[in-house]
Amino acid sequence: MSAGAAPAESRFAILGATGLGRALARKLARGGTPVTLWSPEPTAPSPAGDPPLPEAVEVTGDLSLAARYDLLVLCVAAHAVRPVARALGEVARGDQVLVHAARGLEATTGLTVSAVVQEESCLRKIGVIGGALRAGALDRGRVVAAVVASRFDEVTSRVAALLRSPSFRVLCSQDVPGVEIAGAYRSIAAVWIGVVDALDLGPAARAMVMTEGLSEAARLAARLGADPLTFTGYAGVGDLVATAADPAGKEHEAGAMLVRGVAPGVAGAAAVAPEAAAAAAGACVLAACLGVKVPGAEGLRRLLAEGGDADAMLRAVFDEISGATR
Repeated sequence: MSAGAAPAESRFAILGATGLGRALARKLARGGTPVTLWSPEPTAPSPAGDPPLPEAVEVTGDLSLAARYDLLVLCVAAHAVRPVARALGEVARGDQVLVHAARGLEATTGLTVSAVVQEESCLRKIGVIGGALRAGALDRGRVVAAVVASRFDEVTSRVAALLRSPSFRVLCSQDVPGVEIAGAYRSIAAVWIGVVDALDLGPAARAMVMTEGLSEAARLAARLGADPLTFTGYAGVGDLVATAADPAGKEHEAGAMLVRGVAPGVAGAAAVAPEAAAAAAGACVLAACLGVKVPGAEGLRRLLAEGGDADAMLRAVFDEISGATR
C-alpha cells in the first residue's frame, strides 16, 4: 500500500474486476471510501466504454494483499467462483466477513456460491448481495435496490452500512438460500425473456417466463429452507422487473442468439451468458437431488448445451407449465 493510504482496518476489498465489481469500486470511492480491487489481470485495459477508476481505488493482482482486509466483497461470475475461492482459502482468515454478488449455481454440483466458498476456505461469515443491482445504474447515479442476506447479523449490518446511500437502497435478510436461488433464476429468466422478445411473442409470454422463473425458484429454494416471501421482494420480483425493463444484457443477447439458431455451447449462446448456462445446469442437478420439477431450467439447459428450436422448446415449457399441478 502506498504511503498515506488508509490503514487496513478502514478499508475493504472487492475481489473481481467484473462490470459490477468495478462499478461498486467507483461508487464507493467517489463517496470517500478507500477501496482495494483485486483483479487476476490488474494491468489489462478497461473494457470499452467503462469509466475510469478513481485514484482512491487501489488495483492489485496479489490476492493475499486484497485478502488481508476484514470485509471482502466477491464479484466474480458464479461459474468462476471455485478456483478463486480455493486460492482465497490459502490466504484468508476464518474471522473475516465475505459477501458475494454472483448470480448462479455451480453447474456440475448444483451448489450455491456460499456453499462453494465454505468448501474451499475457512470463511464462515458469508453473505450474498441480491436484488436489482446493475453496474450501469451505479455509474449513472440511478437508484438501485439490493438485499444483503446472511445468517450473521454482523455481515448484514456491516455490508448495509458500507453500501447504503440515498440512491443505494439496502434491505437485510437471513434468507441466504432464497436470495442465492433467486439470483440464479434471474439469469435463467433473462435468457428466456431474450427468446420471447426475439420471437416477438408479446408481454403475456414475457409474464409467463418471469412467473415461471419465480415459481421454480421458490419451489427449489423452499426445499433448502428458504422463505417464500423472499421472492416477492428485491431479490425476486424486484430483480426480474428490472431485468425485463432493461433488456440490454448478455443474457438477453444469448436468448436472441438461440432464436437465430447460433451454435450452442462454448461456440455460441452459452459462451455469451456462461453464468446463465451454469445456473440452468446447476438448477437441474439440484432439482434432481430434491425431487423438484424445473421445466424452465431444464429447457434452457438443453438449448444452451445441445441447441435446437428455441420456439419449440419455449412452447414445450409453456405446455408443461400449463399442465403442471402446483
